[in-house]
Amino acid sequence: MGVRLDNTGLLAHYAEWVGRRASRVVAGLGPEDGTALLYAADELLVSGDLAAELARRYCAQRCGERLKFLDVPRVAGQEALLELAAVAFLGDVVVTSDMGAAVAALAAQCRLDGRAAELVAVTPGRCRSMAFEGNNSFGTAALMEFQASRWSPCSPRSWGPGTYDAAGDGYFRLQVPQRTIYTRPAVTVSGGVEVTLYDERRDALDRWIGVDELTIHPPEWSTCYLTVTGPRYRIGTAMWLDTWIVRGVQREIEVLPKWWADPPPLLLREEVTHYLYEPEGPLLFADPTGAVEVELMDRSGDVIRTAASTEAGLVLDTSDLQAGQYVVQVTRGPDPTSLHLLPPVVRAGRPAPDDRAGLLP
Repeated sequence: MGVRLDNTGLLAHYAEWVGRRASRVVAGLGPEDGTALLYAADELLVSGDLAAELARRYCAQRCGERLKFLDVPRVAGQEALLELAAVAFLGDVVVTSDMGAAVAALAAQCRLDGRAAELVAVTPGRCRSMAFEGNNSFGTAALMEFQASRWSPCSPRSWGPGTYDAAGDGYFRLQVPQRTIYTRPAVTVSGGVEVTLYDERRDALDRWIGVDELTIHPPEWSTCYLTVTGPRYRIGTAMWLDTWIVRGVQREIEVLPKWWADPPPLLLREEVTHYLYEPEGPLLFADPTGAVEVELMDRSGDVIRTAASTEAGLVLDTSDLQAGQYVVQVTRGPDPTSLHLLPPVVRAGRPAPDDRAGLLP
């Protein structure tokens, strides 16, 4: 069994982000059969004196027993330690980022020294439960975000970007960013509800009664509150394209959520749905119906890539594309369905970079 660092693998494009800008990035130790162990690349679970010691030594952030590294920790004998960390796997193993390799090696070193240190495991597949709990007052309002922001171990639980199911009387706190060159923040609510928008002082700004479909553009660079009353409804936050930079797309479309932000399923209510996307590497989708086609369009409106169906799911290859804005076009069958944006699953024991970590046929 061998362990190798694969900087051409599926998560290589995150390597320089980890510990600097990216949040909740995952890397993986993947066995030859393709069943990867995904874990938070820049975190360890430690306790007591060890947590304080590692925080001082590596200038890491500490919140209770959770430790987040801001820079790659340098670990002596890293390769041998990774061999020990991967002992449970069969065949070659690939580690997909410098940070992931170093943190896994540090965990192995701590265990060799008889000190408890565990990787923060991330289960690939569908995202966490979407139920809002206890958001029945301004003081307990659920935090809704429009952009995937830098995460820290002390951050409060938040939702978004994405669209979620909810019911009853709900209070939501909106962390509204500034618009970008092409996009602006938007809130969507659907389901025959009563909606009230408040400013940070909780003074009412606007109210809508008995609306089935509602899109709100709250004041930018502000904190607002939203109350929604209805038996069952859907609420979502996102950045929306409002500048016609892609030929053939003449209406606002949602920015595709980042997979590492743990987005909810994409609800495909129309036969053709568009998302604005800036390539960061291959996209992986789970299609529960097997009747969804995913394509990539350039700014001329031409289809330049089509997702391939693999055992891991639908894989849209975005390699060798110039930086810029593209549109992901999703076409479904006759019935509404959902599409799940998944974390990449690493496969090992195959050539790179031609194989793109084994996910492409």
